[in-house]
Parts: sequence; structure tokens; C-alpha cells
Amino acid sequence: MGRLLGLGMPYTQAKAQYMPNDTIEGASLTLAIAPTVEILLTMIDIVYHGAPVDIP
Repeated sequence: MGRLLGLGMPYTQAKAQYMPNDTIEGASLTLAIAPTVEILLTMIDIVYHGAPVDIP
């Protein structure tokens, strides 16, 4: 997977085309926590970097 991503292939395409039945370690966790991490990064920008409040 790392090689495919490094070649510029999107994760969903690489997974579907080359590894449809394989478990990609960390991918499920990434998909599960991504929305929370996005909000946390926005909060860091607001509090730490003084960015304007623009919660996605």
C-alpha cells in the first residue's frame, strides 16, 4: 500500500484495485478518527495560532 500511495494512487483506488481482501493496518483507525482529528486541528489553529473561528 505504501508503494502505491507513494506513486500517487489514491488510497481507495489502491485498496479496491490491488488489495480488496487485505486488511490495511491503521486504515480503519484513520477512517474512524479522522472527523475528530479535523476538529481538533481546527481548535489548535484557533487557540494556538490565533486563526479565526471557522469550525467545519
